[in-house]
Amino acid sequence: APGGPGRRRNLDATHNLSGLTYSRCFASAPGGYFIGVTDRCMYSHTFHFAGAEPFTTGCTAVVEAKFYGNTLTPDDMLMDISLAQGLLRSAMGRYDHKNLDTLREFQEPRRNTTVEVVAQAVCKHLLQGLQDHRRASGMYSSSWLSNLTKIEVSVKESDVACAGFFQDIPSGFFDVE
Repeated sequence: APGGPGRRRNLDATHNLSGLTYSRCFASAPGGYFIGVTDRCMYSHTFHFAGAEPFTTGCTAVVEAKFYGNTLTPDDMLMDISLAQGLLRSAMGRYDHKNLDTLREFQEPRRNTTVEVVAQAVCKHLLQGLQDHRRASGMYSSSWLSNLTKIEVSVKESDVACAGFFQDIPSGFFDVE
């Protein structure tokens, strides 16, 4: 019967799917889930590299954020994808049509706003946004947060170049303070 005891035996058995043989892979292989959302923004910034004249440039960055976890909620989702999109839009709104050199978060200490640094900053804002969501909605309605294990941010500065940053989320990170 579907969902009954025979189901477990079927997952553990060897199966031939489309000519490929899978043996026990579904029952024993570690796996996980992720959702991904994308946004973009335009910004300018000045690079200061040792021994070179500073130069100002601009970028239309396409930013992808992925939220990872090992388990789903009882409703079979990792997290609300519209919440993820809203958090990324909020983070990108900080930088859209701005000169990053004028933003305090990159001035103290002064940093070159390479795509790696921008990805790290976006990741920090996403984590803060998740914590703010937990505080605003209460732990019961955001208990799914404990399913999250990692956030990864990729910043594409062109169709052929990108860099990123990821942050593992330690167990208990979203617990009530």
